[in-house]
Amino acid sequence: IASSASAYGEASLRSRRSAVESKKLWPFSGSAPSLSALFKAKEAPVAAPATPQGPSILDVKDSVMLTQTFGKKTAALCEPSPDDQRARCRQLAGDRLFCTLLMRHERKYQGYSGVAEEKEKCSQVDIMETAVEAVKDEREQEEADKA
Repeated sequence: IASSASAYGEASLRSRRSAVESKKLWPFSGSAPSLSALFKAKEAPVAAPATPQGPSILDVKDSVMLTQTFGKKTAALCEPSPDDQRARCRQLAGDRLFCTLLMRHERKYQGYSGVAEEKEKCSQVDIMETAVEAVKDEREQEEADKA
């Protein structure tokens, strides 16, 4: 009986010693909050988007307008434009080319978000006027507004 009590006492002593040693080796326990509690506290509630996320016509427009082919086409259309108006000309030419693309592939982009707004912008474009002429008209209108 004495040996079993002695063995039990040693086991109890070992378990207490290992508990003390583990606290010495791991200083981050005790009154400090657990890692999971810290992560939960830092997580902010994420608001659900108001509209369902789907393909956007603006994303398509950006990706198309950034292609090399599209850039070459706008550069060619705006070659006769004066240097100080070339950037605006290329922007207008790009918008006009995208409107053409949108009208040609209307069915393809039918369910995309922002299509109605983009079609509305396109309906206001005078297709009988070139991008160079449009920039010139814009400049003249700005000067008339200043006077």
